[in-house]
Amino acid sequence: MSQLKLILVILLAAILQVSVGRHIRLGPCFPDLTLITALFFSMREQRVKGLKIAVTAGLFKDAFSGGIFGLSALSFGISCLIIKSLSSNIYRQGTAANFFFALLGASLAGIIHFCLGGFRNLATPLLIVPEALYTAVLAPPLFVALSRLFKREKKKSVSFIRGF
Repeated sequence: MSQLKLILVILLAAILQVSVGRHIRLGPCFPDLTLITALFFSMREQRVKGLKIAVTAGLFKDAFSGGIFGLSALSFGISCLIIKSLSSNIYRQGTAANFFFALLGASLAGIIHFCLGGFRNLATPLLIVPEALYTAVLAPPLFVALSRLFKREKKKSVSFIRGF
């Protein structure tokens, strides 16, 4: 996987989060496109690489959103580590699994974000579940798009005997 391509996708997700995310809201709920991207890579990659990607996505989101710098990075990192641990033991293919892990990851990130001081107003704790649901609904189609963009390269087996 190309590092430049990966950084550009995370950067694009953060920019879309700040620009388009405000226009596709449902009532007071905003989808978290950057978190969806972080969850996709944390479930797909090795634990350390997934953590690095999640923290980078959180830093990009913090840089563009104007919030407390590092708060999204911390909440993304913790929630993606938990999701990686859970998804390693559970069959994670398919729309239902993607929805479930995105719902759980967005809920965890929202709770961590709120507990560490990232509240917008008194209604923020009440918005954690609806925003997590909205994020989870958008996750399966975005996971499909990201998996097509980042297809795994099949390793070619080398055989010394022709035909085997």
